[in-house]
Amino acid sequence: MALSRVETEKLTLAQLQMAYLQARYGIAFPVTPQAVATTTPSQDAPSPAATADGDEGTAALPWADPDHPNIDYSLAPFEQAHNEGDRISGWWVIDEERAAIDDSPSVVAINYSAYDTRSFSGITALLAQCREGEASIVFVQDDFLMSAIRRNSFDINYRIDDAPAQSTRWNELTNNKGAGLFGSASEGFLRGLYDAEEFFIRLTDGNGRRYDAEFDLAGIQEAIEAVAGACGWSTLDLSRDDYRAIQTMLNAGGFDAGTPDGVWGNGSRNAMRAFQEQNGLAPTGAPDRATLEALGIQASD
Repeated sequence: MALSRVETEKLTLAQLQMAYLQARYGIAFPVTPQAVATTTPSQDAPSPAATADGDEGTAALPWADPDHPNIDYSLAPFEQAHNEGDRISGWWVIDEERAAIDDSPSVVAINYSAYDTRSFSGITALLAQCREGEASIVFVQDDFLMSAIRRNSFDINYRIDDAPAQSTRWNELTNNKGAGLFGSASEGFLRGLYDAEEFFIRLTDGNGRRYDAEFDLAGIQEAIEAVAGACGWSTLDLSRDDYRAIQTMLNAGGFDAGTPDGVWGNGSRNAMRAFQEQNGLAPTGAPDRATLEALGIQASD
């Protein structure tokens, strides 16, 4: 009885924490611990992944990304994302909506490669998002973090693929369940992840406890493009001369970007949107890779 009560309390706490995270940051988790419990296959009924040998069973699921047949798409978050009309790219679930306050595009991309169905206290996930024009990357983990004294950030060590490990600090989330990098700093960080395959992160809390997670980044390019498009920046690391050249090309094509000064302001964004709409591209106003190719510019990092 006592053990049952403890597990029930853990489950209730996890649901409250997820509800808070959704309300505070607009993070829409496609699954809760309760949903996991109710969708676990019984012994009498084989799981979708067990309907065929090897990867064929999971690849046959209607929501499976055919470009990534080795991923287990029988996991509950993917089915729930499919039911809610979200996009699935590799390990990423991409939710695209409009912000309630100003109707600006809002994108939340969640990487579920560290998802653990046995966790009752929450999920471990990596998020890339654009909300009300601000980009961010957020590490959410399934334990309560002790805040550092007189600081609102945590020590972060990370490694991208085989590159040397880096040290930095990310802002702590107000629910003490993770940390994030926000604004222009997150844009540069996401650019650095664009072509990566693996991401290791270690968060050290105020008590010196370490929380490690490893993420398979399969499908990340589509996720980052969605975030960048919603927030109006390019996944390419463009210089001021690059922007000046793009403005000149837009002007030459009859799309008024103003004086080519290398500053990507409202005039440049409006000109780019007009070009994108005329060419059947997403009207983000940003010089994304698809738009630069349509302009005849070979996109490269």
